[in-house]
Amino acid sequence: MTTVSRLRFLSAALITLLVITGCGITNKELAGLAVEVEGIRAFRSSGGETELVATLRYHNETLRPIGIKEMNLKLELNGINVGKILWKKPLGTMSMSSNTQDAIFVIKSDSTAAQIRNALSSGSVNYRLETELTVMSGEDEIYARPNATGSINVSNLSL
Repeated sequence: MTTVSRLRFLSAALITLLVITGCGITNKELAGLAVEVEGIRAFRSSGGETELVATLRYHNETLRPIGIKEMNLKLELNGINVGKILWKKPLGTMSMSSNTQDAIFVIKSDSTAAQIRNALSSGSVNYRLETELTVMSGEDEIYARPNATGSINVSNLSL
């Protein structure tokens, strides 16, 4: 193999490697984390605002403990947009385990609050939870974007 052939081969190999790895600027995704709504603890109005308190269960299905730096949550009940939360309080999860945490969604619209109250009065609601979790790994941010859907029994909720 001549020097020119070697240079062409090495150049092609380098270009292929850069294309495959994305030059190191793509966001890294983390698998093995899941978040679901375990229940609705409260639906209350005070001072012109309505709050819905949802208990979320975080599952770490990986073999290592993971510290979640930040959470971006969006909740819908029976297709009604409850709201979004940007949670900046760190949460630690042990390997192969789960834990719960309450999330408070503030509902600013009276008509949306009335729709949610009506849905909750039926005794059971369907939910959709969109989640983006930010985890730090050294200097890198790694993201997990688990979404969950399900049904919750809310017959014990006092409205």
